[in-house]
Amino acid sequence: KTSDSVMAIDLKTGKMLWFSQLTPADAFVVGCRPGVENCPKEVGPDFDIGTSPILRNLPGGKRVLVVGQKSGIMWGVDPDNEGKVLWQYRAGKGSALGGIEWGTAADDVNVYIPVSDVLAPPNEAGGLHAVKLATGEKVWSTPAPKLECNTGRGCTGAQSAPASVIPGVVFSGSVDGHLRAYSTTDGSILW
Repeated sequence: KTSDSVMAIDLKTGKMLWFSQLTPADAFVVGCRPGVENCPKEVGPDFDIGTSPILRNLPGGKRVLVVGQKSGIMWGVDPDNEGKVLWQYRAGKGSALGGIEWGTAADDVNVYIPVSDVLAPPNEAGGLHAVKLATGEKVWSTPAPKLECNTGRGCTGAQSAPASVIPGVVFSGSVDGHLRAYSTTDGSILW
């Protein structure tokens, strides 16, 4: 029941305080197929949580914990109400090797979500989204620029690196070797 979950643990005792399971029945082991010993009877889609959660304060004394998943969904959960889901936002298509992976970034207003759909067609594999922390509402999304490469390993727009944010700018790297700076206001590519 705790797979694909966000958990709160008491730092003094190690006792689990609560958990919020985002994708039930996601039992997945590489190499499993029906009939193989020690494998689940039904193999899940492998939608692990692929990012570290980010805790942010909201207006009015509330808080939100945001976490990205390989399903392509960004979740906002209430850390003060046993992880109750506040909102969800689909940023990517998601897959066992894609969706939201490696790291998102957040300022005081938005969470910035790079998409790493490496199994999607190369020109559809990336993008960057800004979502309001308080509501999960899309602020903007910017698709990955058209690829300069044609084929080969690494020729994908998937944004598989953790994002970083400073006032006014969010940075996101892509598998095709580019690091880009995006405006936090409208998602335009600054460089």
